[in-house]
Amino acid sequence: METVLDALGLEYKPAENSFFTSCPVHGGDNPTGCRVYYNASMGYWQCFTRGCEKVFRDDTFGFVRGALSRQRYGWVTEGDKVATVVETEKFLSALLAITPGADIPQVDKSQREFVTATRIMQVESGPVGKWGRDLVRSRMEIPSKFFQGRGFGQEVLNHFDIGDTRQGPFAGRAVVPVYDYTGRMAVGFSARAIGDIQPKWRHSEGFSRSRVLYNQFTAFRDARRNGTIILTEGPCDVWRLWEAGYHNAVALFGVALSDAQQVLLESSGASRVIVFLDDDEAGQTASQKIVGQLSRSFRVISARAGKGRDPADLSVDEVKEILGRLK
Repeated sequence: METVLDALGLEYKPAENSFFTSCPVHGGDNPTGCRVYYNASMGYWQCFTRGCEKVFRDDTFGFVRGALSRQRYGWVTEGDKVATVVETEKFLSALLAITPGADIPQVDKSQREFVTATRIMQVESGPVGKWGRDLVRSRMEIPSKFFQGRGFGQEVLNHFDIGDTRQGPFAGRAVVPVYDYTGRMAVGFSARAIGDIQPKWRHSEGFSRSRVLYNQFTAFRDARRNGTIILTEGPCDVWRLWEAGYHNAVALFGVALSDAQQVLLESSGASRVIVFLDDDEAGQTASQKIVGQLSRSFRVISARAGKGRDPADLSVDEVKEILGRLK
């Protein structure tokens, strides 16, 4: 791990199973404000001041990417420009002596073991879930009659475990579980009011929507095959695209693409992103911004539902027509 810290030009102090340093991501000046573990099985770091690992992921790849973002682009907070996955991969590949002629010091075989074990070509894939699918399904009436009434079929609602519940904190709501990168454990829930109760949408306590992508597991698996991710605003959009045969769609839970979500997208294996947000003013303004955010890492294309509609408002045939004509 010393090699990684040295290559980044950091001053550090050894401790038990780790090193202390000032956080190189937000530019902290506390020499013990950041702890980096050198045990390859842990692959972990933590910024005690601002929690920068929550933005860039808490693996070694995230640590290096965060430090490069600060050094090369002056990153301070979410929304600032970040180093791309490709930049980070090149840095680490050079450090491992994979790239000939690199100006970063090479390391011997024993030193390579640590960085290799941190899976350079991948990014740890988001929060780990707490609730298994069997437990989630047992608490709801699936498929949701509410969302069936909104035009969604039983098959897609059953696939995504969308159900109505009469008990617990989401009583009287249609519940949308959000699963982690394994597709098996829920990290949180969003619940739509069935009647006149407020608020219309309620989210489980502690659920950080800006750190996850809805349908990540299935979409990333498809992206590794076809090279494309479709980016939408909400789960309903993902369901409609799924019904149309597009299983590579993810949702942002809104119109803003966070740094953490961008990191996840760049770990998907996709080379192309189709931005398919709602066709209202907010959606189209956000679409333009997201295209700019992603254009350095992907080939980015915008799609529009037209007539002020959401992708979820479209028929299956309309989805196929709109996405089918994109090149």
